[in-house]
Amino acid sequence: MLLGAVLLLAGCLQVELHPTEAEKQHFDNGVTFAEQGRFDEAISEFTKALETDPRWAMAYYNRGLCYFNTGQYDLAIADYSKAIKLDPNFVEAYVNRGWTYDNMGQWDLAIADCNKAIELDPNIAAAYINRGWAYASKGQHDLAIADFSKAIELEPSNADAYYNRGLVYKEQGKMAEAMADLEECIELSLDPSLSRAAQSLLEELRTQPLPPRASTESLTYNNSDYRFSVEYPSDWDVYEDILGTVVFFAGPLVVDTTCYSHISMVVDELPYENVTHEDFVNMVVSQLTTTLQDCRLAQEYSAAIDGMPAVVLVFTYTGDFGGENVTVREEIVVLVKDKLYYLLKYVVPAEFYEDYADCFELAKSSFRFD
Repeated sequence: MLLGAVLLLAGCLQVELHPTEAEKQHFDNGVTFAEQGRFDEAISEFTKALETDPRWAMAYYNRGLCYFNTGQYDLAIADYSKAIKLDPNFVEAYVNRGWTYDNMGQWDLAIADCNKAIELDPNIAAAYINRGWAYASKGQHDLAIADFSKAIELEPSNADAYYNRGLVYKEQGKMAEAMADLEECIELSLDPSLSRAAQSLLEELRTQPLPPRASTESLTYNNSDYRFSVEYPSDWDVYEDILGTVVFFAGPLVVDTTCYSHISMVVDELPYENVTHEDFVNMVVSQLTTTLQDCRLAQEYSAAIDGMPAVVLVFTYTGDFGGENVTVREEIVVLVKDKLYYLLKYVVPAEFYEDYADCFELAKSSFRFD
Protein backbone atom coordinates (compact mmCIF):
# COMPACT_ATOMS: atom_id res chain seq x y z
CA MET A 1 0.00 0.00 0.00
CA LEU A 2 1.31 3.46 -0.94
CA LEU A 3 -0.03 5.28 2.10
CA GLY A 4 3.45 5.58 3.59
CA ALA A 5 4.38 8.19 1.00
CA VAL A 6 1.70 10.63 2.14
CA LEU A 7 2.62 13.59 4.35
CA LEU A 8 -0.39 13.84 6.63
CA LEU A 9 -1.10 16.63 9.06
CA ALA A 10 1.12 16.07 12.06
CA GLY A 11 -0.07 19.18 13.85
CA CYS A 12 0.81 22.84 13.87
CA LEU A 13 3.36 24.68 15.96
CA GLN A 14 1.72 26.19 18.99
CA VAL A 15 2.61 29.71 20.12
CA GLU A 16 2.03 30.78 23.70
CA LEU A 17 2.92 33.91 25.62
CA HIS A 18 4.95 33.23 28.75
CA PRO A 19 5.74 35.47 31.74
CA THR A 20 9.55 35.42 31.48
CA GLU A 21 10.84 37.48 28.57
CA ALA A 22 13.95 35.31 28.10
CA GLU A 23 11.85 32.16 27.98
CA LYS A 24 9.49 33.77 25.52
CA GLN A 25 12.39 34.82 23.28
CA HIS A 26 13.80 31.29 23.11
CA PHE A 27 10.33 29.90 22.46
CA ASP A 28 9.59 32.43 19.68
CA ASN A 29 13.00 31.76 18.12
CA GLY A 30 12.18 28.06 18.11
CA VAL A 31 8.86 28.66 16.36
CA THR A 32 10.53 30.84 13.72
CA PHE A 33 13.29 28.29 13.04
CA ALA A 34 10.77 25.44 12.85
CA GLU A 35 8.57 27.30 10.38
CA GLN A 36 11.68 27.81 8.23
CA GLY A 37 12.51 24.10 8.36
CA ARG A 38 15.61 24.73 10.51
CA PHE A 39 14.63 22.02 12.96
CA ASP A 40 17.99 21.46 14.69
CA GLU A 41 18.19 25.15 15.59
CA ALA A 42 14.56 25.08 16.70
CA ILE A 43 15.26 22.11 18.97
CA SER A 44 18.10 24.05 20.58
CA GLU A 45 15.87 27.06 21.28
CA PHE A 46 13.01 25.00 22.72
CA THR A 47 15.53 23.16 24.92
CA LYS A 48 16.78 26.49 26.29
CA ALA A 49 13.22 27.54 27.04
CA LEU A 50 12.65 24.26 28.89
CA GLU A 51 15.86 24.63 30.92
CA THR A 52 14.30 27.60 32.72
CA ASP A 53 10.76 26.16 32.81
CA PRO A 54 10.64 22.34 32.60
CA ARG A 55 6.85 22.35 32.99
CA TRP A 56 6.11 24.16 29.74
CA ALA A 57 3.87 21.68 27.87
CA MET A 58 3.78 23.74 24.66
CA ALA A 59 7.58 23.80 24.43
CA TYR A 60 7.74 19.99 24.75
CA TYR A 61 5.05 19.70 22.09
CA ASN A 62 6.87 21.93 19.61
CA ARG A 63 10.21 20.30 20.26
CA GLY A 64 8.55 16.92 19.73
CA LEU A 65 7.30 18.10 16.34
CA CYS A 66 10.87 19.13 15.43
CA TYR A 67 12.24 15.78 16.55
CA PHE A 68 9.59 14.10 14.38
CA ASN A 69 10.62 16.13 11.35
CA THR A 70 14.25 15.09 11.82
CA GLY A 71 13.30 11.41 12.05
CA GLN A 72 14.02 11.14 15.80
CA TYR A 73 10.77 9.36 16.58
CA ASP A 74 11.66 8.07 20.04
CA LEU A 75 12.57 11.58 21.20
CA ALA A 76 9.36 12.93 19.62
CA ILE A 77 7.31 10.32 21.52
CA ALA A 78 9.07 11.28 24.76
CA ASP A 79 8.32 14.99 24.30
CA TYR A 80 4.69 14.47 23.32
CA SER A 81 4.28 12.20 26.35
CA LYS A 82 5.72 14.89 28.64
CA ALA A 83 3.34 17.46 27.14
CA ILE A 84 0.39 15.10 27.75
CA LYS A 85 1.50 14.43 31.34
CA LEU A 86 1.61 18.16 32.00
CA ASP A 87 -1.67 18.79 30.15
CA PRO A 88 -3.87 15.65 29.92
CA ASN A 89 -6.33 17.49 27.63
CA PHE A 90 -3.67 18.47 25.07
CA VAL A 91 -5.53 17.21 21.99
CA GLU A 92 -2.85 18.08 19.44
CA ALA A 93 -0.23 16.18 21.43
CA TYR A 94 -2.33 13.01 21.23
CA VAL A 95 -2.81 13.54 17.49
CA ASN A 96 0.91 14.04 16.88
CA ARG A 97 2.01 11.19 19.12
CA GLY A 98 -0.45 8.97 17.27
CA TRP A 99 0.99 10.11 13.93
CA THR A 100 4.49 9.34 15.19
CA TYR A 101 3.37 5.84 16.23
CA ASP A 102 1.92 5.49 12.71
CA ASN A 103 5.34 6.20 11.24
CA MET A 104 6.92 3.68 13.63
CA GLY A 105 4.49 0.96 12.54
CA GLN A 106 2.88 0.78 15.99
CA TRP A 107 -0.66 0.87 14.67
CA ASP A 108 -2.56 -0.05 17.86
CA LEU A 109 -0.81 2.66 19.87
CA ALA A 110 -1.57 5.14 17.07
CA ILE A 111 -5.25 4.17 17.11
CA ALA A 112 -5.40 4.52 20.90
CA ASP A 113 -3.96 8.04 20.77
CA CYS A 114 -6.32 9.08 17.98
CA ASN A 115 -9.26 7.64 19.91
CA LYS A 116 -8.29 9.81 22.88
CA ALA A 117 -7.94 12.88 20.69
CA ILE A 118 -11.40 12.27 19.20
CA GLU A 119 -12.83 11.75 22.67
CA LEU A 120 -11.48 15.17 23.67
CA ASP A 121 -12.45 16.84 20.38
CA PRO A 122 -14.76 14.92 18.00
CA ASN A 123 -14.25 17.57 15.31
CA ILE A 124 -10.49 17.29 14.84
CA ALA A 125 -10.01 16.02 11.30
CA ALA A 126 -6.31 15.21 11.75
CA ALA A 127 -7.15 12.50 14.29
CA TYR A 128 -9.46 10.76 11.83
CA ILE A 129 -6.82 10.98 9.08
CA ASN A 130 -4.10 9.52 11.28
CA ARG A 131 -6.37 6.79 12.62
CA GLY A 132 -7.46 6.03 9.07
CA TRP A 133 -3.78 5.56 8.16
CA ALA A 134 -3.39 3.03 10.98
CA TYR A 135 -6.52 1.13 10.00
CA ALA A 136 -5.44 1.02 6.37
CA SER A 137 -2.00 -0.22 7.34
CA LYS A 138 -3.65 -3.04 9.32
CA GLY A 139 -5.78 -3.96 6.29
CA GLN A 140 -9.00 -2.73 7.90
CA HIS A 141 -10.06 -0.87 4.79
CA ASP A 142 -13.69 -0.19 5.65
CA LEU A 143 -12.70 1.48 8.93
CA ALA A 144 -10.05 3.50 7.08
CA ILE A 145 -12.61 4.66 4.48
CA ALA A 146 -14.99 5.67 7.28
CA ASP A 147 -12.30 7.75 8.99
CA PHE A 148 -11.11 9.48 5.83
CA SER A 149 -14.74 10.20 4.93
CA LYS A 150 -15.32 11.71 8.37
CA ALA A 151 -12.25 13.91 7.92
CA ILE A 152 -13.66 15.09 4.58
CA GLU A 153 -17.00 15.80 6.23
CA LEU A 154 -15.23 17.95 8.83
CA GLU A 155 -12.82 19.58 6.35
CA PRO A 156 -14.24 19.35 2.80
CA SER A 157 -11.10 20.96 1.36
CA ASN A 158 -8.66 18.50 2.99
CA ALA A 159 -6.67 17.16 0.02
CA ASP A 160 -4.76 14.65 2.17
CA ALA A 161 -7.99 12.91 3.19
CA TYR A 162 -9.10 12.58 -0.44
CA TYR A 163 -5.69 11.24 -1.46
CA ASN A 164 -5.64 8.63 1.29
CA ARG A 165 -9.21 7.54 0.70
CA GLY A 166 -8.39 7.20 -2.99
CA LEU A 167 -5.47 4.92 -2.14
CA VAL A 168 -7.67 2.69 0.01
CA TYR A 169 -10.33 2.54 -2.71
CA LYS A 170 -7.56 1.42 -5.07
CA GLU A 171 -6.63 -1.34 -2.63
CA GLN A 172 -10.26 -2.44 -2.62
CA GLY A 173 -10.37 -2.52 -6.41
CA LYS A 174 -12.84 0.39 -6.56
CA MET A 175 -11.07 2.18 -9.37
CA ALA A 176 -13.82 4.67 -10.25
CA GLU A 177 -14.06 5.85 -6.65
CA ALA A 178 -10.27 5.99 -6.36
CA MET A 179 -9.95 8.13 -9.49
CA ALA A 180 -12.73 10.47 -8.33
CA ASP A 181 -10.92 11.07 -5.02
CA LEU A 182 -7.57 11.62 -6.71
CA GLU A 183 -9.15 14.17 -9.06
CA GLU A 184 -10.61 15.99 -6.06
CA CYS A 185 -7.23 15.90 -4.32
CA ILE A 186 -5.54 17.50 -7.32
CA GLU A 187 -8.18 20.24 -7.46
CA LEU A 188 -7.88 21.04 -3.75
CA SER A 189 -4.19 20.54 -3.03
CA LEU A 190 -1.91 23.49 -2.36
CA ASP A 191 1.08 21.15 -2.00
CA PRO A 192 2.86 20.62 -5.35
CA SER A 193 4.38 17.31 -4.23
CA LEU A 194 0.98 15.93 -3.21
CA SER A 195 -0.56 17.12 -6.48
CA ARG A 196 2.19 15.39 -8.46
CA ALA A 197 1.74 12.15 -6.50
CA ALA A 198 -2.03 12.21 -7.05
CA GLN A 199 -1.63 13.00 -10.76
CA SER A 200 0.89 10.19 -11.22
CA LEU A 201 -1.35 7.65 -9.51
CA LEU A 202 -4.40 8.88 -11.42
CA GLU A 203 -2.61 8.39 -14.75
CA GLU A 204 -1.55 4.90 -13.63
CA LEU A 205 -5.15 3.95 -12.80
CA ARG A 206 -6.46 5.33 -16.08
CA THR A 207 -4.12 3.12 -18.09
CA GLN A 208 -4.41 -0.15 -16.18
CA PRO A 209 -7.23 -2.66 -16.70
CA LEU A 210 -9.88 -3.11 -14.03
CA PRO A 211 -9.09 -5.94 -11.60
CA PRO A 212 -10.70 -9.29 -12.40
CA ARG A 213 -13.58 -10.61 -10.32
CA ALA A 214 -12.82 -13.25 -7.76
CA SER A 215 -14.99 -15.56 -9.87
CA THR A 216 -14.47 -15.21 -13.61
CA GLU A 217 -17.65 -17.10 -14.51
CA SER A 218 -19.92 -14.65 -16.30
CA LEU A 219 -22.34 -14.47 -19.18
CA THR A 220 -23.05 -11.68 -21.67
CA TYR A 221 -26.46 -10.14 -22.16
CA ASN A 222 -27.05 -8.47 -25.55
CA ASN A 223 -29.95 -6.14 -26.33
CA SER A 224 -30.50 -5.48 -30.03
CA ASP A 225 -33.26 -2.89 -29.52
CA TYR A 226 -31.05 -0.51 -27.56
CA ARG A 227 -27.77 -1.84 -28.93
CA PHE A 228 -25.85 -2.53 -25.76
CA SER A 229 -24.26 -5.51 -24.04
CA VAL A 230 -23.30 -6.17 -20.44
CA GLU A 231 -21.81 -9.05 -18.51
CA TYR A 232 -23.40 -10.54 -15.41
CA PRO A 233 -22.59 -13.40 -13.00
CA SER A 234 -23.54 -16.76 -14.42
CA ASP A 235 -25.48 -17.73 -11.25
CA TRP A 236 -27.81 -14.71 -11.46
CA ASP A 237 -31.27 -14.90 -13.09
CA VAL A 238 -32.27 -12.68 -16.01
CA TYR A 239 -35.69 -11.07 -16.51
CA GLU A 240 -36.55 -8.78 -19.42
CA ASP A 241 -39.17 -6.06 -19.81
CA ILE A 242 -40.54 -6.00 -16.28
CA LEU A 243 -41.92 -2.84 -14.66
CA GLY A 244 -40.33 -0.58 -17.28
CA THR A 245 -36.93 -2.18 -16.86
CA VAL A 246 -35.16 -3.42 -19.99
CA VAL A 247 -33.31 -6.15 -18.13
CA PHE A 248 -33.21 -7.22 -14.50
CA PHE A 249 -30.40 -9.40 -13.13
CA ALA A 250 -31.51 -11.00 -9.85
CA GLY A 251 -28.83 -12.19 -7.47
CA PRO A 252 -29.04 -14.71 -4.62
CA LEU A 253 -31.63 -14.23 -1.93
CA VAL A 254 -30.37 -12.03 0.86
CA VAL A 255 -30.43 -13.87 4.17
CA ASP A 256 -33.53 -13.26 6.34
CA THR A 257 -35.35 -11.19 3.73
CA THR A 258 -37.44 -11.86 0.64
CA CYS A 259 -35.49 -9.38 -1.45
CA TYR A 260 -32.96 -10.14 -4.15
CA SER A 261 -29.81 -8.18 -4.61
CA HIS A 262 -30.22 -6.98 -8.14
CA ILE A 263 -28.61 -5.14 -11.01
CA SER A 264 -30.84 -3.63 -13.65
CA MET A 265 -30.73 -1.53 -16.80
CA VAL A 266 -33.39 1.06 -17.53
CA VAL A 267 -33.40 2.72 -20.96
CA ASP A 268 -35.89 5.29 -22.20
CA GLU A 269 -36.19 8.50 -24.16
CA LEU A 270 -35.18 11.73 -22.49
CA PRO A 271 -38.25 13.57 -21.15
CA TYR A 272 -37.78 16.54 -23.48
CA GLU A 273 -35.40 17.92 -26.08
CA ASN A 274 -32.10 19.59 -25.23
CA VAL A 275 -31.79 17.86 -21.87
CA THR A 276 -28.13 17.93 -20.84
CA HIS A 277 -26.42 15.14 -18.95
CA GLU A 278 -26.20 17.38 -15.89
CA ASP A 279 -29.90 18.26 -16.13
CA PHE A 280 -30.90 14.61 -16.23
CA VAL A 281 -28.64 13.70 -13.32
CA ASN A 282 -30.34 16.42 -11.26
CA MET A 283 -33.73 15.00 -12.25
CA VAL A 284 -32.74 11.53 -11.05
CA VAL A 285 -31.51 12.92 -7.72
CA SER A 286 -34.66 14.97 -7.24
CA GLN A 287 -36.97 12.06 -8.06
CA LEU A 288 -35.36 9.60 -5.65
CA THR A 289 -34.85 11.99 -2.75
CA THR A 290 -38.48 13.13 -2.88
CA THR A 291 -40.17 9.74 -3.41
CA LEU A 292 -38.18 7.30 -1.24
CA GLN A 293 -38.32 7.24 2.56
CA ASP A 294 -35.33 8.92 4.24
CA CYS A 295 -33.51 8.98 0.91
CA ARG A 296 -30.26 10.91 0.73
CA LEU A 297 -27.54 11.27 -1.84
CA ALA A 298 -24.46 9.78 -0.12
CA GLN A 299 -21.95 10.17 -2.93
CA GLU A 300 -21.64 11.52 -6.48
CA TYR A 301 -18.65 11.19 -8.77
CA SER A 302 -17.69 11.15 -12.44
CA ALA A 303 -16.75 8.00 -14.30
CA ALA A 304 -16.27 6.70 -17.83
CA ILE A 305 -18.36 3.83 -19.19
CA ASP A 306 -17.27 2.45 -22.57
CA GLY A 307 -15.36 5.68 -23.12
CA MET A 308 -18.40 7.86 -22.48
CA PRO A 309 -18.79 10.30 -19.58
CA ALA A 310 -21.05 9.03 -16.83
CA VAL A 311 -22.08 10.09 -13.36
CA VAL A 312 -22.35 7.61 -10.50
CA LEU A 313 -24.90 8.37 -7.79
CA VAL A 314 -25.01 6.50 -4.48
CA PHE A 315 -28.20 6.74 -2.42
CA THR A 316 -29.27 5.30 0.91
CA TYR A 317 -32.89 5.02 2.05
CA THR A 318 -35.25 2.95 4.15
CA GLY A 319 -36.91 0.02 2.40
CA ASP A 320 -39.39 -2.66 3.44
CA PHE A 321 -37.79 -6.05 2.78
CA GLY A 322 -39.59 -9.12 4.08
CA GLY A 323 -41.76 -7.02 6.36
CA GLU A 324 -38.74 -5.34 7.95
CA ASN A 325 -37.42 -1.82 7.47
CA VAL A 326 -33.78 -1.95 6.46
CA THR A 327 -31.28 0.54 5.10
CA VAL A 328 -30.93 0.14 1.34
CA ARG A 329 -27.98 1.23 -0.77
CA GLU A 330 -28.71 2.04 -4.41
CA GLU A 331 -25.94 2.88 -6.84
CA ILE A 332 -26.89 4.31 -10.24
CA VAL A 333 -24.67 4.93 -13.26
CA VAL A 334 -26.27 7.63 -15.42
CA LEU A 335 -25.46 7.80 -19.15
CA VAL A 336 -27.06 9.91 -21.89
CA LYS A 337 -26.66 8.99 -25.56
CA ASP A 338 -28.61 9.76 -28.75
CA LYS A 339 -31.67 11.21 -27.00
CA LEU A 340 -31.85 8.20 -24.67
CA TYR A 341 -30.88 7.78 -21.06
CA TYR A 342 -29.35 4.62 -19.62
CA LEU A 343 -29.51 3.84 -15.90
CA LEU A 344 -27.40 0.94 -14.69
CA LYS A 345 -28.53 0.24 -11.13
CA TYR A 346 -27.34 -1.85 -8.21
CA VAL A 347 -29.77 -2.19 -5.29
CA VAL A 348 -29.06 -4.15 -2.12
CA PRO A 349 -29.58 -3.92 1.65
CA ALA A 350 -26.63 -1.85 2.82
CA GLU A 351 -25.27 -4.54 5.13
CA PHE A 352 -24.77 -6.84 2.11
CA TYR A 353 -23.32 -4.23 -0.23
CA GLU A 354 -19.76 -5.56 -0.20
CA ASP A 355 -20.97 -9.13 -0.78
CA TYR A 356 -22.14 -8.28 -4.31
CA ALA A 357 -20.15 -5.14 -5.15
CA ASP A 358 -17.83 -7.09 -7.45
CA CYS A 359 -20.86 -8.17 -9.49
CA PHE A 360 -21.74 -4.55 -10.14
CA GLU A 361 -18.12 -3.74 -10.94
CA LEU A 362 -18.32 -6.49 -13.56
CA ALA A 363 -21.42 -4.91 -15.09
CA LYS A 364 -19.89 -1.42 -15.12
CA SER A 365 -16.56 -2.47 -16.58
CA SER A 366 -18.13 -4.70 -19.28
CA PHE A 367 -20.94 -2.42 -20.46
CA ARG A 368 -20.60 -1.67 -24.17
CA PHE A 369 -22.60 0.17 -26.80
CA ASP A 370 -22.81 -1.97 -29.95
